[in-house]
Amino acid sequence: MTSDIPELDVFYGELTTARALIYARLPRPADDIGLSLSGQVRGPRCLHAQTLPQTAPLTDMGPGPTLLARAVIPEPSFWSPDVPSIYDVTVQLHRGTQPIAAARREIGLRSLGARNRHLVLEGKTWVLRGVSDTSTTATLPRQWHESSASFITTDSSLEPLDEASQWGALAVVSIAEQGEYAVHRLRQLAEYPAATIAVLETLPDNFKKSAVAANVLLAERMTRQRTTLSQWADLVILSTGDPDFLLTAATAIQRPVIVSRPLAHPLELPLARLQCDVLQRDLAPIGQFAGYIV
Repeated sequence: MTSDIPELDVFYGELTTARALIYARLPRPADDIGLSLSGQVRGPRCLHAQTLPQTAPLTDMGPGPTLLARAVIPEPSFWSPDVPSIYDVTVQLHRGTQPIAAARREIGLRSLGARNRHLVLEGKTWVLRGVSDTSTTATLPRQWHESSASFITTDSSLEPLDEASQWGALAVVSIAEQGEYAVHRLRQLAEYPAATIAVLETLPDNFKKSAVAANVLLAERMTRQRTTLSQWADLVILSTGDPDFLLTAATAIQRPVIVSRPLAHPLELPLARLQCDVLQRDLAPIGQFAGYIV
C-alpha cells in the first residue's frame, strides 16, 4: 500500500455553525472497478485553545464523475487568526476490501469569503491588514500572528505555511507560475489551512476552481495595462503607485479591492503593521477598501 495519494483533494462544502461537510475527492481512473474512498476526520486541535476532539467517518458517496467520500462534522470549530482550529483527515483508497493507498491531510474550516465589495469573516465585514515578508525584518509566521497582521509572501517554500496554519497567521500567497504550473501550485496551497488567498497572474481557460482549490479565494492584480478582470478573480489588488488609476478603478470595481503600498525599507513587524493603518488613513478620502498591504 502506498503512503500518499497525490491527486487527492480535501475540501469543505456546506459550512455553518451547526455542521460542516468535509469531502475527499479523487479523479476516477478508467479502471475503477471496486474502487472506493474511506477514512476519518478527527479534530479540532488548536495551539491556542483546549478543545474536545471528535471523530467522524468519511463515507464513500458511490457512483459519480469522481471518487468522493464525505464526513459530517456537527458544531464545527472554525479556523481563524484568533482560534486556528485544525482537523486531521485520514483517507484510504480501497479496491474491494483491500487498501491500496493512504494519505493524511489537514483542513481548516474558514468562514472568510467575498461578498460584493467586502471581505466577510463569520458573517461580519472584515478588513485585511497584511505585511509582506519583504517589508519586515521578521522571519517567522508566528510573529505575524502576534502582531495581528496577515502573512503576505511570495516565497515558493511551503514550510512557512505549516507554521502559519498552526499559529493563526492568515496567509496571502503570490503564485509566480502560470498556466498548468499555477494550477499545480494552487492545489499544493489548498492543503494548508492558513493559505486563504492566492494571488495569480494567469490560469488556463478550462480552469475550474471547485476542482482544484474550492476553499481558497483568488486574487488578481489590476494595472493600467491590465484592466480586464478574469472571471476566476474573487477579489482585486491595486497599487498606490498610480493614484489616478487607483481612484478610477476603485470606484468601478464591484469586487473586494485590496490596496498595496510597499515600504521603502524593511521595518520591525509591529512598526510595519502600523503602516497598514497609515495607508488606510491616507486613502480615506478615496474610500474604504477590503484590505491594506504594505
